[in-house]
Amino acid sequence: MSLPIYVVRVSREDNLWVAVVDGLLGGATEAVRLDTLDVEARDLISGLTDAEPDAFEIEWRYEQGRP
Repeated sequence: MSLPIYVVRVSREDNLWVAVVDGLLGGATEAVRLDTLDVEARDLISGLTDAEPDAFEIEWRYEQGRP
């Protein structure tokens, strides 16, 4: 059985890394450090879907802001 996949778009805003989960109402979180964003995103998705953090996959998409 394949796991559900959530697309998470990552951008840099001021001093924060911002992650927005496509198609998930309220699906946005932020982190100061990029290496902690995976945990933050998994906690967010778990809380909004009642799924365990290892019960889904994340497809990361990194977006650049305007210069």
